[in-house]
Amino acid sequence: METPVIINNINVCPVCGKASDKICAGCRSVSYCCSEHQKQHWKKQHKNECRVWATKTNDIMGRYVVASRDIPAGTIVMDEEALVIGPKQDTLPICLGCHKSVDGTYFCSKCFFPLCNSDCEKLPIHADNECLIFRKKRAFPKQIEFDRHHPVYECILAIRCLRLKELNPKKWKKLNSMEHHNTLRKELENLWNRNEVNVVQFLRNMFQVEEDPMEIHTVVGYADINAFEIKQASISICGMFPDVALMAHECISNTHHSITDDYRMIVRTTSPIKKGEMITTTYTHTLDGTMNRRIHIRESKLFDCCCPRCKSPDEMGTFFSAIKCKKCTDGYLLPVDPLDYNPAWNCNICDFSYPNKTVDYIVEEIREEIQEAEQVQSCIELLECVMQKHSGKTVHPNHFTMIAILHTLSQFYGRVKGWTMPDLSYDALRRKEEICRKLMEVVDVLEPGLSRIRGATKFELQQAIYFRVQKEFADGLISVDDLRKSLEEVLELMQSAYQILSFDSLLSPAGRTAKVIPESINVVKTILKKVCDVDIS
Repeated sequence: METPVIINNINVCPVCGKASDKICAGCRSVSYCCSEHQKQHWKKQHKNECRVWATKTNDIMGRYVVASRDIPAGTIVMDEEALVIGPKQDTLPICLGCHKSVDGTYFCSKCFFPLCNSDCEKLPIHADNECLIFRKKRAFPKQIEFDRHHPVYECILAIRCLRLKELNPKKWKKLNSMEHHNTLRKELENLWNRNEVNVVQFLRNMFQVEEDPMEIHTVVGYADINAFEIKQASISICGMFPDVALMAHECISNTHHSITDDYRMIVRTTSPIKKGEMITTTYTHTLDGTMNRRIHIRESKLFDCCCPRCKSPDEMGTFFSAIKCKKCTDGYLLPVDPLDYNPAWNCNICDFSYPNKTVDYIVEEIREEIQEAEQVQSCIELLECVMQKHSGKTVHPNHFTMIAILHTLSQFYGRVKGWTMPDLSYDALRRKEEICRKLMEVVDVLEPGLSRIRGATKFELQQAIYFRVQKEFADGLISVDDLRKSLEEVLELMQSAYQILSFDSLLSPAGRTAKVIPESINVVKTILKKVCDVDIS
């Protein structure tokens, strides 16, 4: 039987062309109408296509994943259901059914934890897990402030992990394939003691949970080391994804991930990956400097990052942490050894230097100024003043504090009250455009390819160009040809932004932005056709 050529339709069987719903568990990129056709396709074609990654092991990194074939940018490399989800360690009181915030108007009739309503009380994720334990004795205090963290939530994820032994032995086995780093975590006395009191002793002494103390510490370790943050609309929790957790970390990774509405993690390549190359993710914030990133990774994941970016004193030529030299005109101070947690900082031109504590003080001063500016409702002018004061004078224009301001301003211009897109003057629109282009120069290096921040910045940039040329053309300041060139750039930016941002859930900020882009693309195409006589189908 000839295999029909069917492209980009996961709901059609590639063998017979009929509607299909049996999705391949390995790659989740193809489905079949029946098991027989799945077997046929596997032998003839899909065996060489399924699952684009393989697991490797070495003494330094432990387990990690590599590409099993050449992978283009934008390819789904993993699509994994959360093994377990639950509150983050430091969380405000939330509903243990749907995980939205609560205000204390409804409490579970059995365990007295605050929930949204009786529907949430019946959800298995709560009813079959912590509710069975906490109904023995009231754990949630009668008086609590709902705008402050409470330690009682620190044990919820551990309970849900432990309950897998009974509820789903297959998932329990998968959970136990993850790293817990108990030996290393024991050395962190504050962390270990906190877990001992708030989780282990709390469950064993108050609720007679029978599990061995070390077993409880172990599941806490699985969460501490491997959990991913999940943010959706009013939900902020964490989840365990064992396959995704196999990916090695690099500060310039070649993938990004998004979470679906039903808590599946989709991992896509942001740039092409050759067969045999590592597939990587990042466990820290890309727009932090090397010192901050490495400290965060060391404290949260218990290893020292030595990736190419961390080894680079000037962070791949961006000067992302560079401090202005006080002795010469053009020099900037860079860490002598960026992998040292207390490095000396030397000028790249003259012999001037700073100790690390002086650099820390300079950066902290700038951060405090930024925080003070952001407290004001209309903070655009104040943030601009901070930039004018320090950019190229105290720190490099690409310093992470300055890039943080650019990132904020790229979105505030056009969104803050009094500064919405129709309100912006020519100068303000040009400034937004300039900010976005400067931001893109750095992001292109530190988060290249189909990264979320590039998609968002492209969206902001096209807005600035679109509103500027609309005003200029209406006022007779530019020609039809100038309008055409600018709108063609706008169209290109929109299409690129949509390609990236549409990967995300519609409940996420990126997904909501992507939703409005197609209509805007049609508007630009209409203007190009009617005004510029350019037909773009």
